[in-house]
Amino acid sequence: MDAFLIDACEAQVGKLAPTFERQQHKSMPQGRSEVGIQRKDVNEARGWRCAVMHGVWSRGGGRRNDRHSRATIPSAAVSLYLDHAATTPLRPEARRALESWRDAANASAAHADGRHARTAVEQAREQVAAAIGCTPHEIVFTSGGTEADNLAVKGVVWAAAGRGVVPHVVTTAVEHAAVIEPLRWLASRGEIALTVVEAASDGRVDPERLVDAVRPDTVLVAVMAANNEIGAINDVASIATALADHPCVVHTDAVQMVATRNLDVATLGIDTMALSAHKFGGPQGVGVAYLRRGVPVVPLLHGGGQDRGVRSGTFAAGLIAACGAGLAAAEADRAALAARLEGFSDRMTQALTVLEGVTEPDQARRSIVWPHMSTSSLRM
Repeated sequence: MDAFLIDACEAQVGKLAPTFERQQHKSMPQGRSEVGIQRKDVNEARGWRCAVMHGVWSRGGGRRNDRHSRATIPSAAVSLYLDHAATTPLRPEARRALESWRDAANASAAHADGRHARTAVEQAREQVAAAIGCTPHEIVFTSGGTEADNLAVKGVVWAAAGRGVVPHVVTTAVEHAAVIEPLRWLASRGEIALTVVEAASDGRVDPERLVDAVRPDTVLVAVMAANNEIGAINDVASIATALADHPCVVHTDAVQMVATRNLDVATLGIDTMALSAHKFGGPQGVGVAYLRRGVPVVPLLHGGGQDRGVRSGTFAAGLIAACGAGLAAAEADRAALAARLEGFSDRMTQALTVLEGVTEPDQARRSIVWPHMSTSSLRM
């Protein structure tokens, strides 16, 4: 697999090198494109820096040792950043918003500077609400996807604790740790009865099997929209529709899906949802909890009562503004990005399915099956 990627990059370098040499004394175009070349300094380095799907590959200039962002490959070879599932580069729109509001006053203050900062927070709230099809009042800003998941999961369970019985919760075995670990913690304390539904071999959960696990005392069903390890997409809408007449809350962790799929909460039929800005071109350190109006949620944090008392704490105006700007930009180019990624996925699939035992189940799932291979062994 490494050889395939390196060969692909080397081939691209071969195509781009003559163009680079011809244009080395010309002004290079700024901005992002699918494959764009930038000349930094002829005397500074002998190499090319190219933007590919907002990621980076480079040739020359030493050895990269950041194992979290790029593969470590000798400088004579080519490194290719593919780990957008872990984090995405900051979009220009988000960067501008972050820089504009990084010295903002306290957005809860009554003076003019505070009110000015509050406009940035509320504008971002409106941008997020417009992107997912809800009202601004239903948007709560958090420190990230993990806090958003914890707020929804624990908040709903604790709100149901006063009913006199131990609440029952249904989730899946392929949830992100931000969902499954809080639920296991609650179960270990005797605060919930927990049912964990296994996934099929392709990583997806059978909606009927999940719905069948729901009981009359079930207060929460948590199922992720797209898996963060293998990208398997669950049919959240079908699950929510099947449970429309049940009083339980349906929560989904949609952190991995928002950049490439439409996430209209009314269409999905969900009650709560978690998002994280750094997965759609926003900054790290800020997330979103969608909490449908009327869903009872006990706050994790108590303090100044910000965000309708659900999430106390000083608003991080710069991060929140960048979150809103990043999601608005992601929504604007979502269709084009999805089409481009599907093209890359098809090319990768064609290369991998020539290997023995590797199969692609169907186009709807768009995920290959590699028997007896763990995800960790496939990481570069």
